[in-house]
Amino acid sequence: MKTTLAFILFLCSPIITNAQLEPEPVKPVQFAAKIGIGLTAFHVTGYHTENYPATAIRLGGMITKPVINDRFKIGLGYNIFYRDKSESPLDGIYYYGRGNPLHRLDDTAIQRHLAFEFPITFHYSLSYSQSVSAGFMLRQWAPSKKVDLLSSQTEYGIVIGFKQNLVMGMSVGIDLHTGFDFYDALLVTPRRNGRIGINNHSILLTAGYDF
Repeated sequence: MKTTLAFILFLCSPIITNAQLEPEPVKPVQFAAKIGIGLTAFHVTGYHTENYPATAIRLGGMITKPVINDRFKIGLGYNIFYRDKSESPLDGIYYYGRGNPLHRLDDTAIQRHLAFEFPITFHYSLSYSQSVSAGFMLRQWAPSKKVDLLSSQTEYGIVIGFKQNLVMGMSVGIDLHTGFDFYDALLVTPRRNGRIGINNHSILLTAGYDF
């Protein structure tokens, strides 16, 4: 992943070097569209198992408004998040919770999932061409024909981002997401029972356009 990021930044370096350095007029409200692609993985607390990495794609938009001064902005967004299926070692670990029948994390990992995201973020301009952001995000997983650990679940998480403006409103960046435990469950295996938690992590390379 680090090699891929370094390669993309290398390809974009001529554009970044020639990017507009003069400040643009501050708009009272600004809309931006963005697409991202990268990796997402589960993280299980309370038991050591596979992370099941999978390809992730995010498509969405955000409205930002300056607050305090021109360097600080607050943003409200809406995204569609797609998680592709991942390889599963089929380790036979079961998770039970919230009145559902026994489910395996393996069965969840090998399915494709769609979610709707609602981020609230705060943005700070490091310079005319670079900015960072941080905030919270609510993620609602869509129902699935085969009910599993993600189907219809609500997830909360923290998002952190970096953005590099290019030319003509275009930008590139990176988005990180760390979810809170959204599935407090009972671990059931032939050798051990106990409480566990499941959350999601993701890292995506992004391309955007500011209107």
